[in-house]
Amino acid sequence: MRTPPSALALLLVASASCTPSYDVALSALPTALQPVSGATEIVARGDGEGFGLRYQVVAPYPAVDVLAKIHARIPAEWKPRLEDHLNPGIPTSFVRGWTRYGDRTSHPESWVHRWSSEWQNPAGDIISYDLMYVSPGSVSQGPPIELPSSSTLKVIASLTPRRFVE
Repeated sequence: MRTPPSALALLLVASASCTPSYDVALSALPTALQPVSGATEIVARGDGEGFGLRYQVVAPYPAVDVLAKIHARIPAEWKPRLEDHLNPGIPTSFVRGWTRYGDRTSHPESWVHRWSSEWQNPAGDIISYDLMYVSPGSVSQGPPIELPSSSTLKVIASLTPRRFVE
């Protein structure tokens, strides 16, 4: 299983920068990374140039309202990417929509319904969003779970500066 691109971006922002990453106030986050209303378990980090955010929100699958709010916050000059910048050839959810896969690394095993996409501005910076529903279920002994068993949506978002993208 590959690491979600926004999780990698968050790690890059947090660890690869010459400047240490710190917890930041939500007011310090760019508008495009502000959590949606109703978000809980919010963690925001940044180094003044790059930012990472994670939170949970209750939203029925396929999170149409949450996705609409996220899209509305992305500035017009940021264009959707059709391929994952860390995994060229892998389409983003703008192309393929929601995906589903079994996670045998979790205990208990689980099924993940995931939406993952990126936007890039003319300067080359990238905003990434990963939305995931995680449902417990046997990956090795059963058919795939068609719909998530919970409305708890996990959101990971990041703003990665161009210097980490190249």
